[in-house]
Amino acid sequence: MARLNFRTATFPITREVIKRIRAAAESTGQRVAIMADLPGPKMRLGKIEPEPIQLLPGDHFMPNE
Repeated sequence: MARLNFRTATFPITREVIKRIRAAAESTGQRVAIMADLPGPKMRLGKIEPEPIQLLPGDHFMPNE
């Protein structure tokens, strides 16, 4: 299993790492699972106005609309 840390990874770097993992798996004839280690529940949206915002199940949130 390959564990990828998505806390600081960028999409282009992650894409390349996954390509390399898949190539190594194919060349060795081994199956390799890829585990995505996602960061905890952090909102990375910047400032949200007005605060606080209450979301209910099924609600959609589109900032800056």
